Amino acid sequence: MSVSATDLKSMLNKVRKPDTPPAPAAAPAAVAEAPVAVAAPEPAAPAAAAPTPVLDTAAIINEIISDDEMILRILGLLYRAKKQHPNGGAVGIIEMEKQLGIEREGTTFVVNFMKAKRLIETDDKSRNMITVERIEYVRNKLTK
Repeated sequence: MSVSATDLKSMLNKVRKPDTPPAPAAAPAAVAEAPVAVAAPEPAAPAAAAPTPVLDTAAIINEIISDDEMILRILGLLYRAKKQHPNGGAVGIIEMEKQLGIEREGTTFVVNFMKAKRLIETDDKSRNMITVERIEYVRNKLTK
């Protein structure tokens, strides 16, 4: 599940676009002082593309590593909840935020990712539970 920082940097450098100088700004149009006959407007020149921002690969790698740590912490919390309550073990997002000391904005992205990858599932009250496959993952990951 986790990719090394070197591999991530290599992958990001492959998709990184070279730096391009910004296009010169168009000169403002002159304002006519006297009324003139209205002619058909000329087609506008295509707008110059904005320069692509340079990707800060180190920051992206740090975000990915941070997300991996958050995934493991969430799985650990859900593992404990499932162990304490084998027939339930679901944890709501607010309780998860309180117990882990994390913010909803960062949590929402990671939890949605985990749901899409079927690492966790949601019960009928929108609480999250760990899947059986991820119980094995957590046990293997933390015992190494």
